[in-house]
Amino acid sequence: MILENAKEVSYLHSLGAKACTWLLLAGYLTFPSTFASLQDSQFLHKSGKAGNYIASAVENVPLLYVASFCCAFAAIGLIFWVRWRHNYVFLMDRIFEPVVIYSFMGLLPTLQNVYAVHKGEWSITATITGSIVCAWFAFFIIIFSVYRFWLLQIL
Repeated sequence: MILENAKEVSYLHSLGAKACTWLLLAGYLTFPSTFASLQDSQFLHKSGKAGNYIASAVENVPLLYVASFCCAFAAIGLIFWVRWRHNYVFLMDRIFEPVVIYSFMGLLPTLQNVYAVHKGEWSITATITGSIVCAWFAFFIIIFSVYRFWLLQIL
């Protein structure tokens, strides 16, 4: 079945699936940077005008747009792989497993950033980021479970 998978799915489609999952990971890892802040740093506020300017410029809103674009473009790209819905080896290897792993890997920096940098305070961007990553993780863990256990029992 793995050899049939290699013959059936073109290299371009496989590369596209890999690119979309990596782009999703890039979005996940960029989101926590949008609410990482040094605004509470006493060192920057005591260092004068330059320190105050740096402290006020740390909240990076344009980076939020970049992260959102990465996740949205990856989500649209991953939807197009429904074409291979009957090739469950391709779906498992190229889409479901990477997205589940990357979603978990995206959740860790979010939690680390909230609890280490912001002392457990969930800002609006942190809540949105956590919600998006948890929703992707839950959605794909359900699909992964359905394909892995239920569908394979039928086949």
